[in-house]
Amino acid sequence: MPSTCYVLRAAAGTPSAGRRLDPAEWHLGVRLLLRADRVAEALAMADDGPTRSWLAPLLARQGRIDALRSLIRPGDTGFARLLARTLAAHGRLDEGIALLVQRIDAGEEYAYEWAVELLVELGETDRALELYRQRGHEHRSPVDASDAQLARLLDEQGRHEEAIAVLRRQGGAPRQLAELLAGVGRMDEAMRLLDAAQDDRRWQFVTDELAEHQAALLARYGRLRELRDRAENGRPAHREIMRCHLRRAQEAAAGR
Repeated sequence: MPSTCYVLRAAAGTPSAGRRLDPAEWHLGVRLLLRADRVAEALAMADDGPTRSWLAPLLARQGRIDALRSLIRPGDTGFARLLARTLAAHGRLDEGIALLVQRIDAGEEYAYEWAVELLVELGETDRALELYRQRGHEHRSPVDASDAQLARLLDEQGRHEEAIAVLRRQGGAPRQLAELLAGVGRMDEAMRLLDAAQDDRRWQFVTDELAEHQAALLARYGRLRELRDRAENGRPAHREIMRCHLRRAQEAAAGR
């Protein structure tokens, strides 16, 4: 095993010299340079994607914001997200969000989702809602869950109608939206929504789960007559689901 002095000398040389180190030596060299506050030399060793990906979280943990910023390249949305979170952790949330908005403007796929996610995590409800209203139409990733996160935060704060409006706009969370509608007394609307979702090709592989949620809502809110009707006359594929929930609801009522 080379000595620490050897590793440090090699790390402090040219980037090509640093590449002659094996991975363990390379990591040690970067850490030693950072410990010695020789940040520029450590950055010089991170001259490709994999090495920058390893170094960026280390810089974030140490709060080296300027050094972290220097690693970011166009299209590096993940690095931008890390920098935005680091800025927020150091009381510079405005800078962090501005950075992600720049990435939204550049059309980077995950930028909008991660900006809303950060605001929601910090409880910045109004700012998250403003961003949703201004930029929610932007290009998003296929797995964007930011609407659901924002709606959950609004609901927790008693802002139910705003939460419903967020979910209705995108139509990507029928169970959560039905839950909110039922919670504000709009059960008929919740049932229609779940019925429609079961006919929607987007949800063709989760129709049983949608029916389970439908039955659970009817049982929870005491709509046993409708639950019985669905058990007898509803969708044939889901009648057994309705019967199971009806039996449990009746047994619970009898045990009171």
